[in-house]
Amino acid sequence: MALVLITFLLSSCNEPHYISYSPEDIGDGWKTGSIYSVLDTNSNFESKDFVRIIEKNHFKNIHSILIVKNGSLLFESYFHGYTREKEHDLRSSTKSILSLLVGIAQDNKLLNINDPIQTYLPEYQDSLVWSEKKKTISSEDLLLMKSGLDSDDWDKNSPGFELKMYKSKDWAQFILKQAVTADPGKSFRYSTGGTVLLGRVLSNAVKKSI
Repeated sequence: MALVLITFLLSSCNEPHYISYSPEDIGDGWKTGSIYSVLDTNSNFESKDFVRIIEKNHFKNIHSILIVKNGSLLFESYFHGYTREKEHDLRSSTKSILSLLVGIAQDNKLLNINDPIQTYLPEYQDSLVWSEKKKTISSEDLLLMKSGLDSDDWDKNSPGFELKMYKSKDWAQFILKQAVTADPGKSFRYSTGGTVLLGRVLSNAVKKSI
């Protein structure tokens, strides 16, 4: 069983700072163990070498490293002023979490990612103009960021640019109002708005708040 390495990657302007915790049961549901016994007994890579790499901290944009094996937390370290207690801005990690939730919903037959998203958005049937192409956008298109909607976070001039969405009262509606400028399922555009829209689709499909 390979070790699972969990990292949070964000730039930081703080001076490097290193905190390492010995995994312990703090009542958060994680089983705990020791990385040192795993490394020293199951590989040629000794624990002291692992710690030396961590302490050098060549990876300046890593804020934390947690290592999990077989459901047990084996190693836990934080950098650049971050600690176990400090809340962390997950940003686009949320997109991956949402995709997992969509998969769970599909497995439970609460959502079909191939269906047009229009099916799951009754609140917008009368308030928006649904062009023929917009009617074909599916949840899968949103997952792949290929909705065709004019929403591109890599282009500040895009009408559906992320920061423009934040100024609106209804983010999902804001994105749905954008024109379809490419065939759904064809062209990739990195779109936070598309993720927001997918979140609304999921919430409506399972009848629960995300």
